[in-house]
Amino acid sequence: MPEFQIIGLKDFQKAINRHPTEFLKQARILLVRGMAVYKRGINRSPWRVGGAGGGAPVKSGNLRDTHHSKVNKLSASIFPTANYAKYVHGRKRNEFNARTGVQARPWLDFVKKDKDPEIRILQRNFLNKIVKNLAK
Repeated sequence: MPEFQIIGLKDFQKAINRHPTEFLKQARILLVRGMAVYKRGINRSPWRVGGAGGGAPVKSGNLRDTHHSKVNKLSASIFPTANYAKYVHGRKRNEFNARTGVQARPWLDFVKKDKDPEIRILQRNFLNKIVKNLAK
């Protein structure tokens, strides 16, 4: 039976031991940068009435300015705190507000879809950094 030897096994084990700390560090960077991408999408190029999409609708700027992001250890979220946001956003694209008759403007859904390519690049960079750290 042929003999074989694994070269670099000790270094690989050290890299794995370093990995949790590096993973959490890189995950936080990914989440913070991801929230910044979404926030830019929400704040720039607002949704116009009758338009096909955009960021947060802007009449007074209050709705746009109430968006907050929350980053935890391994998750992040962004949300408006204006109590009327759910009525403006709606649940479906073609939904109309029964009281006002205005069509819903689901800017969060639009921004998520619009910014998906940028988020994928951030995710790819995150994975590359983790893999490089394991390879050291």
